Amino acid sequence: SLPGTVEMVSAAGKSIDEEAVAGILSRAGSTMRGLVSEMEKLLLYVGTRPAIRTADVLEVFRHSREANIFDLTNAVSSRDAGRALLALRSLLTQREPAPLILNMLAGEIRNLIIARSALDRWLDGTLDPAIPFETFRFRVLPRLKEPREGDDGSASKLLEMNPFRVFNLLKGASRFSLDRLIQGLEAIRETDLALKTSGQPEVLLLEQLLIKICPGV
Repeated sequence: SLPGTVEMVSAAGKSIDEEAVAGILSRAGSTMRGLVSEMEKLLLYVGTRPAIRTADVLEVFRHSREANIFDLTNAVSSRDAGRALLALRSLLTQREPAPLILNMLAGEIRNLIIARSALDRWLDGTLDPAIPFETFRFRVLPRLKEPREGDDGSASKLLEMNPFRVFNLLKGASRFSLDRLIQGLEAIRETDLALKTSGQPEVLLLEQLLIKICPGV
């Protein structure tokens, strides 16, 4: 959690910036045990330096499965095909099964669809990509709690998530139209079928999929 991360850093007598915290939460897995374990590695890596930087987080977490999963979904959310392809190759090198990679991608696209819907209904269809997290948390996040006619439940689903996750999903959703995201889900289904029936190399099919999902902005 955000408070737990900040408390661990403070207890070690160090400071940490917002972007580094977001990186830790995204890469450390979903359990508190995983978070504590990775934080211990990070603090050992930083040593006597007083501040933990984003570069430190990237270095410590870069070889973990969770880091590569995050890098893949984050690159997709950013419409960055180059970074997505690099993360895909890392996952395949770690022998991550292709069906699981497809499931991760489908989950990310579904969450982006939820965020796109909330963006259109509650936030006038846009979010400043340069907005700091703290500004988002105090000025934008509360707007998702306001009643809306034609409420489709998208805001409620987002509010069940970690605020950092919501922040990143809404920024990602702002880069896609709803039609483009729906097309992305269809491309995932087609790739799943091709993996089972075409006999083509899985790396080729997955790379082609990422290029479809992440066209140039």
